[in-house]
Amino acid sequence: MNDFVERANEAISNMAAQPHKRGDLVSIYIPVPHGLEIGSSYEEIDLDNVRVIPVSDGVATGADGKLLFDASKIGADLYLVEGNMKR
Repeated sequence: MNDFVERANEAISNMAAQPHKRGDLVSIYIPVPHGLEIGSSYEEIDLDNVRVIPVSDGVATGADGKLLFDASKIGADLYLVEGNMKR
């Protein structure tokens, strides 16, 4: 398991501790050090139907349009991980 998958699964585990239903769609932003190879094998990410999308500008915004995180300010790359909760 690579560092990216570990980071994603840690975030998913934290979300799973909150009330949710199996199959709920979740979206998680994962910042990683710039240039870190994230690989292309995501079956170890603890979501069903997982998708990993690079965020080209490094900026995460909420549904209300407010800034959540700007990875470029810390020299990081940002990825959006989406999928359905397994449990």
